[in-house]
Amino acid sequence: MSCSVVDPESMDHIVLWISRQTEWFAGIKAELNTTGKPENWNKIGRLLYKMNCDAYYTRYPGEKVARAPEGQRIEDLYEFRYRPQPSEIQMYKHLHCFLYQCKESDEIEARREFVELDEMFYRLGRHIVEHLPEYNAAKWA
Repeated sequence: MSCSVVDPESMDHIVLWISRQTEWFAGIKAELNTTGKPENWNKIGRLLYKMNCDAYYTRYPGEKVARAPEGQRIEDLYEFRYRPQPSEIQMYKHLHCFLYQCKESDEIEARREFVELDEMFYRLGRHIVEHLPEYNAAKWA
């Protein structure tokens, strides 16, 4: 199995999608604040970016996919940028790719953010399938 750090566009889509699915994510308020600003979206994105980098370094110890400037943490390299939300199918693919990249250790898969995102991924997949014409036409056993 290989591992990579997902691109910023995919990460932005994931963060925005999370904010539209839940009020809280991994203990962080995910919705817009009272002034309509996404103040915590960077926190969520940085949490996920760090998890992705940790998985990469677990797979490839000693390699550096990203270097933080002196005095900064690796997760500070991520900065949320608004992008229009993609289709549900594309969102499912973004989530699938991201979670796949993070499946490098039991420790990472046990993290709250991984568990919550994996559950959201499952629910999105179920939602997509249950709205397919083929599913609706299939026999209920």
